[in-house]
Amino acid sequence: MTDIKMNEKEFSQIRTINESMKCIEAYLKFRRRSIEPLYRDIDYIVPHIIHCESEALRCRFLDLMRSTYYLYKEKMYCSALISLRSALETLAVLLFLNKQMRSLVNGNLKLELFLSNSERFFFSFSNKSQANEDLPKAYNIQKFINETVSLKEWYDKLSEYAHPNYSGAFGIYAKIKEDSPATEFEIYARFEGKLLDHIESGFSVLTNTFHNQAFKDFGDLLIELQSYCQEKHRTGTLKTSLERAGMKF
Repeated sequence: MTDIKMNEKEFSQIRTINESMKCIEAYLKFRRRSIEPLYRDIDYIVPHIIHCESEALRCRFLDLMRSTYYLYKEKMYCSALISLRSALETLAVLLFLNKQMRSLVNGNLKLELFLSNSERFFFSFSNKSQANEDLPKAYNIQKFINETVSLKEWYDKLSEYAHPNYSGAFGIYAKIKEDSPATEFEIYARFEGKLLDHIESGFSVLTNTFHNQAFKDFGDLLIELQSYCQEKHRTGTLKTSLERAGMKF
């Protein structure tokens, strides 16, 4: 986490979508291609797993944000909005992971349950699949979105215009003229201003939330998690907790 060098002043007051994209590009520039354990002692197993898990989620978030921006620049606003909504869902998972880490290091969550939850992030499969019954069932991401008020509000806004049965299809691609019985079809016949506002504002909100909460908090929490595991190892309880969680090492 410490290898990302960014000008804090540059990213402390993000306002426009172009300013936000500069922040996203900075994270993309320093995105990890691989993560090796700092060392192979038992007390680093859990921090390494969580570090890899968080990095995978960050890769997904940054990829979706970049896609959103490119679609926006190409004036493919409905597609950009849907991509932004997927980025929001990913951000909600990152925030939930931070929340789980905080609960663990504060003594409000057992390590076994924490690892079980992490396994669902790493290896979960569709709840409707019959071919992978041995894999843990996937989370309903709506649960994480609902736990963050600001994200819930934005998710509802984005979903309203992304849904094909609401303004997402007819409201965006069709227009009934008052002086004619004909219905006209064209891209962004209506609500173009609303779409632009949601994309531009939402992009900045997600970038700020990612930078100020998901990313910055994770670094501190990872250090606390390392200290937590070291203490459990020192007292001789870490190995038992890992074995109870079904981990092999």
